[in-house]
Amino acid sequence: MTVPQPRPPHWVVNRKSRIPRNPSSP
Repeated sequence: MTVPQPRPPHWVVNRKSRIPRNPSSP
């Protein structure tokens, strides 16, 4: 039986794929 692995919390995903943006840059 293949048990699907639980997905990481949304805050973890956002933390990894979080890109720093400059508010001054368009």
